[in-house]
Amino acid sequence: MKKLFVLIIICGFSFSCTSIKQFSKERIVTKVDCKNIEMNSSMIYFDVLFDGQNQKFLFDTGAGMTVITDSVAIVDYHSKKFGALGTVTGADGKETDLRTFTAEIDSELFASTNKVFAYIPRPLTKCQKSQPFAGILGLDLLLRDENVLQLNFTNNKICNITNTTKQELLNSGYSKIKSEVKSRQIFIYLNIDGKERKFKMDTGFAGSVVIPYNEHDDFPIYNSMSIIGGMYRTATSTTFGEEVFYEDVPLILNDITLPLKIHVSKTIKSQNIGITLLRGFDWIIDYANSEVYLKRNNNIIDSKFNSKAFKYLVAEKDENLFISTKQKHLEQYNIGDQIIEVANTKISSDNICEMQELLNKTQDWSELGVKIIKVQVK
Repeated sequence: MKKLFVLIIICGFSFSCTSIKQFSKERIVTKVDCKNIEMNSSMIYFDVLFDGQNQKFLFDTGAGMTVITDSVAIVDYHSKKFGALGTVTGADGKETDLRTFTAEIDSELFASTNKVFAYIPRPLTKCQKSQPFAGILGLDLLLRDENVLQLNFTNNKICNITNTTKQELLNSGYSKIKSEVKSRQIFIYLNIDGKERKFKMDTGFAGSVVIPYNEHDDFPIYNSMSIIGGMYRTATSTTFGEEVFYEDVPLILNDITLPLKIHVSKTIKSQNIGITLLRGFDWIIDYANSEVYLKRNNNIIDSKFNSKAFKYLVAEKDENLFISTKQKHLEQYNIGDQIIEVANTKISSDNICEMQELLNKTQDWSELGVKIIKVQVK
């Protein structure tokens, strides 16, 4: 009776009873196998069968729960029973409502007929006609006590391996790193510029490492570049603020020393390691024993600024085109300036997406004949 009373209290305050029932019935089977992954320069994609349909997911070790972001991918959406699971906080610290539903999922590494998914819709803009992925594959499907997870970036594979295989791999050059693996999260400790810091492994973050801004924590002796505006799109919103990047900052990982490009953010509240650094190593994550091992591979870890990096970026809003992001030191245009003409062509609803793409892929706008309406500074 006491247990039932507690459940009623929980249903009334934190979660809906529907969500609690969904989690109580969830069963996940893991498989000892490897899965080939698709990689571009900044993201890892993972193909699965989702309610019998082939779908592409973003593989994100920063996500503790698997999420569907595109309602089109949900088979029989209107017949699904949704529960409420409170709110979720994005990397920028902002919250959004989180709903749950169950569906079937299957791949080389896991299977479930009643997996609980979070549903957090990712709205499309006028110039984004479709989602590049159906959802975000979190560690709830991969970090299980019975197996060990291997991220093999040498061969672009994710594997569930046995403890026997783990021991064999440890003899091939892997070394243990100071770490914590708990609550479906992976943390490792890095020595950056002589200071040890704790980071979450986050393959959903495109950069190398991000450190939340602290006025007492700076890297003044290293070459820097500041960006202002809307730099990142998180699960809950688009960030807006200042991002500072430093190049050739020394990183020590066990007996490995290398230069690193780091990011100090005034908008991101999480301290994470992203795919740019992670893919330079192969990883073994032992959830049951809270252990992480790494081995350097041949993938390049870039420590320099891109000489072809954007100077300005634009975004569409309400059928108009505005400067949304820029290098801070540039003064020709300001955040909020409206683009009204490019190459002697007026911006219209018919060409606005074409013009957005042209401007965002062109570093030097001097030959484009850009005309603006300047934002009114208060």
